Amino acid sequence: MKLSAFIILADLLLAFTTAPQVWAAAGDVLLSDNFNDGKLDGWTIEYGNWYINPQGNLAGSNSGRMLGGRINTGNSEWDNYRIDLDINGFQGIDGGVRFRYTPNGNSYQLDLKFALNSNYTPEAILRKTENGTTTILGDTHSITLQGQTWYHLKIEASNDHIKVWIHDGLIFDITDTGTKVKKG
Repeated sequence: MKLSAFIILADLLLAFTTAPQVWAAAGDVLLSDNFNDGKLDGWTIEYGNWYINPQGNLAGSNSGRMLGGRINTGNSEWDNYRIDLDINGFQGIDGGVRFRYTPNGNSYQLDLKFALNSNYTPEAILRKTENGTTTILGDTHSITLQGQTWYHLKIEASNDHIKVWIHDGLIFDITDTGTKVKKG
């Protein structure tokens, strides 16, 4: 099976909860997992230490490779959809979600940089990788991303239009004219 919607971990500990869901444009649920069964059925661990913690959350911890890990699920044929999930950078400074990923490496990625102390500036970055080139489509410091805090993310990909919300506040509303990153 080709996999597409990536959830990415970087640094020490990150957790996801509240049943990550992927919704088709027509409103059909493409993916939902609340991790209540304690299993990672349907998820592929690329690297890192991923597990269901005692609170019932998908969690990852330091693996030694770039201080992070990657776990994924999805389908490379998905096109227009919305992802809803909650994320918490417990001890790490980076986390994110990669979407519209295809095996050739094309994708979009929302990176979150959490502020753990005065040495880190919180930041949300929307990137696109197309044909081996990564570009920044959006970057904001207007969100105060603190470690050990839950954030609700919503990402909507519709044709060449990408929207991202944190706690129902729209942070990116970008039309990526001419993009070839339309599935995954």
